[in-house]
Amino acid sequence: DFTINGLFYDVADFSVIDYVGGVEDVQRGIVRTIRDPWTRFQEDPIRLLRAIKFAARLGFRIEAKTWDALCESREAITKCAPPRVFEDFARLLEEGSACRSLELLEESGLLGLMEPHLDRYLVEAGRGKMVEDHDGELLFRLLEAADEIRAEGRQLSRAVLFAAWIMPLVLEEGLLSGSNPDAIVRKAAHRVLQPIGVSRRDGERVQQILLAQRRLRPKSKKRASAPKAFHQKSYFGESVDLFELFVKASGHWTEELDYWRSFRRQPRAGRDEPSGESSPRKRKRRRVRRRRTE
Repeated sequence: DFTINGLFYDVADFSVIDYVGGVEDVQRGIVRTIRDPWTRFQEDPIRLLRAIKFAARLGFRIEAKTWDALCESREAITKCAPPRVFEDFARLLEEGSACRSLELLEESGLLGLMEPHLDRYLVEAGRGKMVEDHDGELLFRLLEAADEIRAEGRQLSRAVLFAAWIMPLVLEEGLLSGSNPDAIVRKAAHRVLQPIGVSRRDGERVQQILLAQRRLRPKSKKRASAPKAFHQKSYFGESVDLFELFVKASGHWTEELDYWRSFRRQPRAGRDEPSGESSPRKRKRRRVRRRRTE
């Protein structure tokens, strides 16, 4: 796709074989397509996301002609199969350069095509709009916190990263203070996760993690109600991970984070069940029917 990943390595003499000028582009920190960029992006629009991935992850700049073609070809991304979009989009978030990836998606216009609701939020938030006492930079700070955690060697789940991706939207709708959080989260998940190919199962996990934030926040009425039962939930650890991102992004509630981390260090009794409950019944073996002989 690009000159920087179009290099070959000769194991016989330990030399790099370069037919496309990739070595020079690596040295100069440039992302450039092999041959005409407009044609390459039209052939496979997923290359639009891969160009952004390389630039963000390596700290390179996209060569001017390649960048112009990327911006002009951005509408082609809508022709890609959702599973392919999901996989490459997820990599933008999980490889330690999510914040820079968001900046490039926004600058290129790809964000407006892939995530119109989120793009609209960023445009409005950029005008000084406050969301739950936080400014329009909240999403960037959440992703920056995720990148810092990745740099420390920890790997956040995709569910946590996608929950962070839509968290500003659900906060705007009143996740922490509203009277119908389930509807708020369900609506945001449908609007934001579906266009990038997130499966229904993964989307439900994201919703669980987001709804759990109401229990993790200070002065939550549910905090005092059976925290031990809550920490047995399969999504508890991921909920604390998202809460950590929010604490890092906002600078608040560090004591609350320590409190919930103490439960995370305790062993879980079982999946989604409080300790002491009976184990599930054993499956009965199915009887194999014998064929009737004529």
